[in-house]
Amino acid sequence: MQKFLPSSIIIDFHHPKVAAKAQQLAITCADSSNSQDIAKVCFEYVLDEFKHSADIGTPSNSYTA
Repeated sequence: MQKFLPSSIIIDFHHPKVAAKAQQLAITCADSSNSQDIAKVCFEYVLDEFKHSADIGTPSNSYTA
C-alpha cells in the first residue's frame, strides 16, 4: 500500500484543493483514521465525479490528478 501513497507529478495531493477535498471525504468515513477506508472513499469520488475517456467516448486521456 505504501508505494501508492506518495505524492507525484501525476497525483499531487499536496495541492490545496486536492488536500481539502481529501480531508472533506475522510470525514465521511466510518473510521476516519483508517487509511484504506479514506483511500477507497477518495478513489470512488474520483471514479464517480470525473469523466473518463472511455465513459465519454474520447481518445484523449487525463494525465494528472
